Amino acid sequence: MTVPDMSYTVKELMEKFVVGNDPHIAHEGDYENEPDIDGEILDTIQDLTEIDKQRQQVTVLQKKVDELNQAKQEKRKKQMEIDARELKEYRESKKARQKEKVQNAPEAGSAEE
Repeated sequence: MTVPDMSYTVKELMEKFVVGNDPHIAHEGDYENEPDIDGEILDTIQDLTEIDKQRQQVTVLQKKVDELNQAKQEKRKKQMEIDARELKEYRESKKARQKEKVQNAPEAGSAEE
């Protein structure tokens, strides 16, 4: 908490510094419901060997993810090839049916005449 007009002027700070008096300006305030950020950061700092182990784990996991993605892409590629082949066969059979229909249509028309 601060009190209005209770701060030192620059001149007062310099005078206290030169004389050697501590102006007590380095006091850390206590803030309710505020996390201790410095403490949290220090808690997360780890030993270098732990960091190396985590990097190795990340590398292993990344390889697994890459392998799974590659397998998924290969599976998708195979399915696309199957779909393309089936579509081609369907189109060819449709063309053959249309061609057969066209060949049979004039014969049916000439038989009615």
